[in-house]
Amino acid sequence: MTDWNTRYASEVTASSKEYKKIINDAVSRGWTHDTLNNGHNRLTWPHVTDKSVKNVVVFPSVGKDNRGIKNTTADIARIEKQWPAPTENTQVDD
Repeated sequence: MTDWNTRYASEVTASSKEYKKIINDAVSRGWTHDTLNNGHNRLTWPHVTDKSVKNVVVFPSVGKDNRGIKNTTADIARIEKQWPAPTENTQVDD
C-alpha cells in the first residue's frame, strides 16, 4: 500500500499543486472527485457497502501547513484499508 504521508507531504507549506497530485492519484485509484460550493474538495470512495461508514474525505484546495496534507492522505489510506477496491479475482455470490 502507498505511504500517502511520505509521498505527498513536503517540508514547506501545503500548496494547491500537492492537493492536485492527491486528487489525480485518488481518482486514478477509483475515487470520485467534486468541488463543493465553498471551494473545498470532496473525494468519495464508491466501494463502501455499509452506508453507516464514512466514505468521504473533504479538504481545502489550499492549505496553510502540512498537517492538512497529512490528514487528507491519512483519511484516504484509512478508508482504502478498511474497504479495499475489488480486484479482478473478486467473486460475486449469486
